[in-house]
Amino acid sequence: MNAKLFDLSGKVAIVTGSGRGLGKCMAEGLAEFGAKVIICDLSVAEALETAQVINEAGGVAAATFVDISQRQSCGVNRRS
Repeated sequence: MNAKLFDLSGKVAIVTGSGRGLGKCMAEGLAEFGAKVIICDLSVAEALETAQVINEAGGVAAATFVDISQRQSCGVNRRS
């Protein structure tokens, strides 16, 4: 994208299901606009791959396992 529509620098985005598909696209888009992105997915391998793509493109991303159907899984990451 040539022109930035908005600036997310200094913001952190938590994207669930971002190991692949639409979640991955959302995470990559948010990173493109300057957000630091937390990649949350049931598949740690896919989450790590998405984070690597973002980091190699100059963004900042970290990957973690999250099962949003389990409250304790979400709470641990909220405090991290």
